[in-house]
Amino acid sequence: RAVLPELPSQYVVIDVETTGLSEKSDIIEIGCIRCEGGQVINSFNSLIKISGHIPESITKLTGITDEMLESTGVAIKDAMNEFLRFCGDDVLLGYNICFDMQHLRKACETLDLPAIVNPAFDVMRFARKNIRDLSRWGLDDVAKKLNIEYGRLHRSIDDCILTYKIYEKLLFDGTYDSYGADTFNESSNTDKKLNQNTEKR
Repeated sequence: RAVLPELPSQYVVIDVETTGLSEKSDIIEIGCIRCEGGQVINSFNSLIKISGHIPESITKLTGITDEMLESTGVAIKDAMNEFLRFCGDDVLLGYNICFDMQHLRKACETLDLPAIVNPAFDVMRFARKNIRDLSRWGLDDVAKKLNIEYGRLHRSIDDCILTYKIYEKLLFDGTYDSYGADTFNESSNTDKKLNQNTEKR
């Protein structure tokens, strides 16, 4: 029987907001929180300027506007450099993390930045292995099932914090039962199919 990787207790939760669900969508926000011993100890958040316009549906979903990107956004290369520095070599956690990693890895490739090689842990897969009676697996659906309070969704830091709360609830409150090696593998064919669905949203 294969030895499974150890579940991380020190990690960085990541989340990106984009102009859509396709691989060609632009990143408009990156958020991260660093967690150690069950506590959030640091955070990074940046809006990102883009050459085009944010679709109306994305503005409605996230609350992010063209004006916000223009006034407070930074260049994607600056944001990515800061993201890479913030994450270091730590394990990365995310909710349907394949979506985030796909866009972040593409950005690194496009900008000629170092490739992201950190271990990546999918909290959505972890939840699906431990919650048996849900028909929808959105971030809010799982939070409600676990009686976790939350406010705004679809902004990077808010989604990071909720992802962290779900992970810690499953891990330490007696809900956690099992996980598989695929929980660490965000690049499988199954995960690629998840990029196209709405569970990230």
